[in-house]
Amino acid sequence: MGSGAQLFERQKRAKGTSEEKEKAELFEQIGRLKMELEWLKKKIGDLELDKRRVLIDPAEATFSQRKQCQLLGLHRSGLYYEPRGPTEKDLQLMLAIDKQYLQTPFYGRRRMTIAMRNEGFFVGQKKARTVMQTMGLEAIYPKPNLSKPD
Repeated sequence: MGSGAQLFERQKRAKGTSEEKEKAELFEQIGRLKMELEWLKKKIGDLELDKRRVLIDPAEATFSQRKQCQLLGLHRSGLYYEPRGPTEKDLQLMLAIDKQYLQTPFYGRRRMTIAMRNEGFFVGQKKARTVMQTMGLEAIYPKPNLSKPD
């Protein structure tokens, strides 16, 4: 009877070691998958939003759109957002600012705002700044440290 108890203990030990071995392998696999996921998130985080948005497939059966967005680091509301283009008023203002800039490239946002108001546009400094930045226009003026030698 003593040998029977020993036999069962051996089987338990053998079973326990195989379970521990399997458990260790699973933990190793979990760790590897976490590292791969972090690496993927870093790489995808460098992609522009438009390119990440294209990667989402609504017909994908494996992952829902919610999970795909989570993996790609996107908000679901961003999937449905379509940016608006400039309005007709904005285009007219851009044209007027461009003409004024060609005549007076040293005008910054403040003077450009005054010039646009004189031409009949109701525009504030923030709008003038935004339009000028959108068009890539910048006032020409002496920058700091110009007297220092290179």
